Amino acid sequence: MKIIVLIVICTMLFAAGQVCWKLGLQKEGFSLTFEGLKALAGSFPIWAGFIVFGIATVLWFQVLSKTELSYAYPLVSLSYVFGLIGAKYCFHEAVTPTRWLGVLLICLGVALVAK
Repeated sequence: MKIIVLIVICTMLFAAGQVCWKLGLQKEGFSLTFEGLKALAGSFPIWAGFIVFGIATVLWFQVLSKTELSYAYPLVSLSYVFGLIGAKYCFHEAVTPTRWLGVLLICLGVALVAK
């Protein structure tokens, strides 16, 4: 049970990192020019995303050291669930019933793998 909690925390952090990056990109935009990359390098949400991903990666190392990859990795798909929730509530994106159904199917798949 402890490993499942750790995996859920990792997936939540992975999704939170994506939300941070999206916030930074909405604020700064994206351009592969020197000026564009310089703006991103000075963006707090972009750096916050890197930090959150760094923490998630260290925790993920713990997960991989304690369980089989064939068990742990499919559970990473929970990040899609948390990403959709972040999109809905942080960015007020329209989430169609089809997407909610997809998330439900992902949750069912995760439950099967976790058993």
